[in-house]
Amino acid sequence: MQIKIISTPDGEAPLWVREQWIGVELSVVPGESYFQRGVVTEKQISKAIDGYRVKAVIAINILSHKSKDAAKWWIENYLSKYMLSSEQQPDMILDTFLVFEKEVCKIV
Repeated sequence: MQIKIISTPDGEAPLWVREQWIGVELSVVPGESYFQRGVVTEKQISKAIDGYRVKAVIAINILSHKSKDAAKWWIENYLSKYMLSSEQQPDMILDTFLVFEKEVCKIV
């Protein structure tokens, strides 16, 4: 299943970064909605998000075609945490996800 981001997602990323997701189409990875952590603070969000899971690495790569600066923000502030730990567990970065709330998405 594919989704298209149609409005600005919530989250800890700066507004200008989150706005760049609008118009981006992503492939959904099947799975349950579950508790999320903030991308900056890593605090657990108190409620499960009803949304669509996407592979973080793939989504950020697709975002880079629209906004290199927004993709760079995600790499520096989110993926870099997993790059460092992936030296011990190489597949860890490939198993990271972003979740977009259903309200900001359209199935395409």
